[in-house]
Amino acid sequence: VMVEHRCCELGLRNLKPDEVKFDSKMNMQMYTQSISGLQALYEDLREQGIACDNEAEFQAYYLVSSADPDVLFGRLVKLPAHVLAAPRMQRALRVVAAIQSNDFASFFRELKQADYLTACLMHKHFDRVRERALQVLSRSA
Repeated sequence: VMVEHRCCELGLRNLKPDEVKFDSKMNMQMYTQSISGLQALYEDLREQGIACDNEAEFQAYYLVSSADPDVLFGRLVKLPAHVLAAPRMQRALRVVAAIQSNDFASFFRELKQADYLTACLMHKHFDRVRERALQVLSRSA
């Protein structure tokens, strides 16, 4: 997650295309595989009655990175109440709701208050949120 953000912010956009060695798509695919494996482990541990302190944090990262309501609904119904009630999960749910409802003001408000890794994951939604914001603003003008 941090690699994605750092490469974006530290100047890869200023390099010639043939000088860029970072593949954002591959990076996010590797992240998705890793977080999916972690979610499977959390599920297995829950079935054994073992709660993990950091589960809400990583579930929240998945929510923000996916932001796809069809995928998320199936996952959310499986999560225990204490994970859903965690502050990080509540923020992630607000971020996803802002993306899905085209509420760019709420999205950027959440971004200002987000922890570093969540903000890095939110970065992948910037173009879409900005585009929708411009559409809304141009219609109102």
